[in-house]
This record gives sequence, C-alpha cells and structure tokens, in this order.
Amino acid sequence: MAINEVLALKLEDLGFDRKVTHIQHSVSPDGTLGIPRSEANKAGVPMPDAMAKILRVFLKSKTYQENPLGLVFCNRNDPPYTDNKLREYKLSPLLESSKMCRVGFDAFRHAVASELIESGAPDHRSPGSAPP
Repeated sequence: MAINEVLALKLEDLGFDRKVTHIQHSVSPDGTLGIPRSEANKAGVPMPDAMAKILRVFLKSKTYQENPLGLVFCNRNDPPYTDNKLREYKLSPLLESSKMCRVGFDAFRHAVASELIESGAPDHRSPGSAPP
C-alpha cells in the first residue's frame, strides 16, 4: 500500500474476518480524503496474522484516537496525517537518530516487496497468480 492509502484507512476497511485490507481512500497532499489514483489501487491487500495482531493491539491502545471520520490513524485535531508531515515529524527524525540515510516511505514499500519476491511469495498483481 502507498503511504497515502495507509493514512486514509478507516476501521471499516479492516477486514479481520477475511484477512484483507480494503483500499477505499487516499489522502491528498492538502490532507483531504479522496479516492485512490486508479481502480487497480482499490484492490484488497492481504492482511497477515501478524499485521492483524498488531492492528488489534493498536486499536485497543491509548495511542489510537477515535475520530468522526473513523480513521485508523489521525492527528489530534482529527484530520488524517499527510505524508509530508509524517515524513517531516516522524520518519526523518527517526532515520536521523538511527544514523540512516534519508529515504521516503516508498523506499520501505519497495524493499518489502523485493524481500517478498525474493523469498518466493507470488506477485498478486500478475495475471493468473495467487495472492500471497
């Protein structure tokens, strides 16, 4: 999932029972909720058991904040985070304190995808392949 899709996740998008996350929205650079760039981006993304467990713990924690939009992740004023603010205030300081080079969220997304492919996970975007 792209970071703007993650930031737009709503509770109703989390399909714990079917182990899938539905991509219904995306956060635009100005912080408003919109639709993903293409119909292909609206696909369901498999939710591994480990991710489901992390999400359930997060949703029961003090860190999770209920909000009128039903977002999984929102800032203290209720609107969704934007990728620019999240990068500026969270990711960049974390990378800097870890002495890692500055990269964006897509670098992590592509690294995980590469690891999955190298470990033999099927590419669910290819025609005829089974979802991982």
